[in-house]
Parts: sequence; C-alpha cells; structure tokens
Amino acid sequence: MSGNKGCGSSLAILVGVILLILAVAGVRGCNNLVHKMGVGTVEEQLIIVQNFEEKVNELDKEADGLNKKVSKELLKIADYEMPDLELIEKAEKTNNSLSIRMEDIEIPKGLTKEREEKLTEIKADFAQMYKFKSNAMFYYSLAFEDSDPEMLQSFKANTDVAYNIMLSATTDLELLKKELGFSQDEAKS
Repeated sequence: MSGNKGCGSSLAILVGVILLILAVAGVRGCNNLVHKMGVGTVEEQLIIVQNFEEKVNELDKEADGLNKKVSKELLKIADYEMPDLELIEKAEKTNNSLSIRMEDIEIPKGLTKEREEKLTEIKADFAQMYKFKSNAMFYYSLAFEDSDPEMLQSFKANTDVAYNIMLSATTDLELLKKELGFSQDEAKS
C-alpha cells in the first residue's frame, strides 16, 4: 500500500508541475498575443498618455506669454480703454493655429481600443477648446470694431465654453493616467 501511496504523490506532483508549466506558457502566450495585437503593457500605455500630455503642454506654453498680454488687454474694457486689437487678432490666429496643430497630434499604437478612443476624444476636446478661444477673440474684436455689445456676449459664451471644455479634457486626461497607475505622489518624488 505504501508503494501505491508514493506513486500517487509523485503523480500529483508531476500533474501539478505540468499544470504550472501550462499556466506559465498560457500567460506568456497571452502577453505575446497582446503584443501581436499592438497593445502595450500598462506601463507602455501610461508612457503614451504622458507623452501626449507633454505635447499638449508644449502647445499651451507657446501661447502662454500671449495669453497673459491678452488678459491685460481684456481688462481694459472695465477702464473704458480701447484694447490693442492687433494683439487680440494675433491671439485669435494663434488659438486657431493651436487648434489645427492639436488635431494633427498623432496617437501612437499601443493603447487598448477603449483608451485610444478616450485619448482621441481628449485630443478633440483640446482642439475644440482652442477653437472656442479663437472664436472668443474674434467676437471681442467685433465688439469694438462694430460697436456691437452683443458681440461681447458671444465673446463671453465662447470663453465659458472653452473653459468648460478645458476642465473636462484635463479631468479626463488625469483619470486616464490614474487608470493606468499614475500617482501624483510618485510624480512629485
């Protein structure tokens, strides 16, 4: 009897080892399948999203100095002063250009379908934000060129929409990064 018991234990160990090997091979096979499908690891996907965020920030920095000057010009209306309409027109053109350039940012392969769709939505939102900023500058100029106070309402409406889109897109981008394991605490260190 003890001989059969030893044989059963050896057989159980052998079956366990075979199952373990099959499990490891299965995981490797799944990882290979994932890579063959063009989807990167979670870490690789996070890098794609962070690189996209860097491109967005680069575009935003290009307009940063101009936006500060424009903000000062926009305040002149409260003091009954004429704003620099050439600067406002420059801001309109710059924001329009940024909208087009945002649309041109390519999202590389490596994300899951859902994440690629989400990042594409975020990109479209940022492009729309710049378009609404451009429109706002257009209406601001018209308010002074045509002495039409209704254009100031259009300016305000476009500014509000741009701001809301920016908040939404920024929040969605942060949520996507968090989904991929990004931690603000790790970024600070």
